[in-house]
Amino acid sequence: MIELSITIEWDMAHRLPNHKTKCRNIHGHRYRLEVILAGTVNKSAGNAEEGMLVDFSQLKSWATNEVVERLDHACVFNDQDPLLSVLCQADPSLKLVATTFVPTAEELVGWLAGLLRDSLIIQFPWVKLVKCILWETPTNSAIWRCSFE
Repeated sequence: MIELSITIEWDMAHRLPNHKTKCRNIHGHRYRLEVILAGTVNKSAGNAEEGMLVDFSQLKSWATNEVVERLDHACVFNDQDPLLSVLCQADPSLKLVATTFVPTAEELVGWLAGLLRDSLIIQFPWVKLVKCILWETPTNSAIWRCSFE
């Protein structure tokens, strides 16, 4: 079993409406997501991907399409946040993403892992998602790990 790691980055805003301090305000971060995948190396002689689990450029493109395209320069809100409807009405062209959860790093990493895991089954069915690390700041991260049950 071999593990690969790729990292993607994007800029995104969010708000924690029930937070007692400054995170209650709309604010942004430079997010970084490390995605760790596992599988068996391709041993097919003469195959373009011989000796690889998956070509890194394909993985980077896949993760960018699934995460960065969806969230870069977006503002993420819980769908129950009253500010979401105000902003939608004020400017429908804003890139707003509604979630069923408060968009903390802990909730976001679990959500992103679910999106990636579902897509991975289609794009690279021989590869398993092992772990995702979401960095909200250079020193703070939330980690999701697969239980393989």
